[in-house]
Amino acid sequence: MVGMGKLPDGGEIINLLTRERTLCRRTFETFTHPILFIRIIILKMDIVYVLQEWYYDCMELRISLRSLKNIPHGKVFIVWYKPDRVKNVIHIPCEDNDWRTPYANVEKKQIVICNDERISADFIFMNDDHYILKPISEIKYYKRWTVLDHAKNVLERHWFDYYYRTILLIDKVFPWWDSYEVHTPIVFNKEKLLHIMDIYKDSIAQKRSLYCNHYKVQWETLGEKLDCKLYDGEKLQVEEDQIFLSNDIYTAEKDSFRNFLYQLFPTPSEYE
Repeated sequence: MVGMGKLPDGGEIINLLTRERTLCRRTFETFTHPILFIRIIILKMDIVYVLQEWYYDCMELRISLRSLKNIPHGKVFIVWYKPDRVKNVIHIPCEDNDWRTPYANVEKKQIVICNDERISADFIFMNDDHYILKPISEIKYYKRWTVLDHAKNVLERHWFDYYYRTILLIDKVFPWWDSYEVHTPIVFNKEKLLHIMDIYKDSIAQKRSLYCNHYKVQWETLGEKLDCKLYDGEKLQVEEDQIFLSNDIYTAEKDSFRNFLYQLFPTPSEYE
């Protein structure tokens, strides 16, 4: 905020008007500038989750929703399956209409998201196992590693052949390719995401990397680990400067991890 004794210049006005780095929003807040006495709209991105019903007990989603206190946001949408105990969100029901792979099924839901006029043009795509650990003003793009490193990791973890084929496709299209497959929220633009799904029809996985490489986003890294996902057996801790946390399905089943999450976010959110 500009001090009372100084008139803002044009750049400061633009910064105020574009705060939260979003465009074309329906959900907004306003505040009055102390010198100009004008009402300025603060535009916010919506949050979108895509949830499956199977094995679902809602614990991870509850904590993820609690962590939304740490990011300015508009409305919260849940696509596909919404647990009964979750409230104050907008539910978009969808059928399980593509079981070639989980990625194909999610892609169908992303098409629904991009064609829903209620959702902001730029939106934050969250998984239920994404947790925002401290207050931040925006979601940035995070690079992980090179295509060769990623392919090696895929083979070591015995992931499906379609995943590996997608990496080879991206390597052919983007010889300078980097992987953005980090377990954090990501900002998508609806029009741009639809374009990606249209021009790379054979690729149903690696949407983050296709999107970020195609549009040449500005990126950062998450430090030495390059990711924030806790795998089964790893020590339950967060670093002092850590912004995000995620987990695998095996870790989520353990009481020790559940207690760990509740200690991080003890206060229920408006969505419970």
